[in-house]
Amino acid sequence: MLNNNERNAMAEVLEYLKGIDKKDIEKISPKFLEYLNSNASKDYKVNIDFTKPLMELSLLKETKALITYICYKYWCETEEEKEELVRLIENSSVIKKYESENEYINNEESIMDLNYISNLVETKLYEKYQTEFKVMRIGNRYGTGNFNETTAYCSPKDNSNLVFEVLIDVVEEKIVFDSYYLKMLCYELENAFYEELTKNKINAYIKTTIIGKNVFDKKYNINEFTDNYKNSNFLMTIIIENSFFEKDLLIIYENIRNRFSNIYLKSLVFYLDKDDYIDLKEKSLHLVDIPLNLIEEYKIRKRKIIQIHDNSIVKIK
Repeated sequence: MLNNNERNAMAEVLEYLKGIDKKDIEKISPKFLEYLNSNASKDYKVNIDFTKPLMELSLLKETKALITYICYKYWCETEEEKEELVRLIENSSVIKKYESENEYINNEESIMDLNYISNLVETKLYEKYQTEFKVMRIGNRYGTGNFNETTAYCSPKDNSNLVFEVLIDVVEEKIVFDSYYLKMLCYELENAFYEELTKNKINAYIKTTIIGKNVFDKKYNINEFTDNYKNSNFLMTIIIENSFFEKDLLIIYENIRNRFSNIYLKSLVFYLDKDDYIDLKEKSLHLVDIPLNLIEEYKIRKRKIIQIHDNSIVKIK
């Protein structure tokens, strides 16, 4: 939800734009202007002295952030102009003040309502896949040169366990990249493991990624994938509560090998005590994978590396 300062800032921006040349106003995305108009405070009294330069105006810091964002995204015509603007901003007293408060003008999350980004992502995903999705969290700005690109972590509305990444261009209002089909493949493999683990009454949490391929243009099942992408392989992280007999784990891998032909799978298996297992699982629910540095924060009782390759199981200690 927007706070009062953010709504008041939008009112100040709209008033400031009244003193801007019409040709420059036309360069701003109509949907962005609509967003400002819809969310700006209707009660906040704004009085701007158009004879003064921007940096001398008594405006909210959120207002100056929004105006700078508009200038960067819509009014800078070359990369050189953008670089010059960033250089000037970094040397200004306004930015120094922001930095002292741990706020950054080039972070969309401090400029635009996260609900706006979430709704945009969900709408664009529905248009692409004709399926309803929900945004689980919004990441940071994607790159230093791409102020308009933001990451979002999403799942189908009816399946919060299938988490995938979306790179969204907020200004152009388009999806640059998403890993939905890739994560559907990973989810198929994870479900196969969960079935086997349940049979053996083993509590485990799994996250999978694919090495060698990061985007698909159509939906594949695992056997189709392994037939078409022989140089790609699955990397699985398995977190297990406590220890159990290793032979049970190897039986599970044997069943997976028989179920999926030509699969190349490498698994990192970690055994944690109950409390650590629960805590790590909770922290990883909305992640696309489990970072090793996060796992290393916990006391690991045992770890194994297991591979399925060329229809054989190779155990590496």
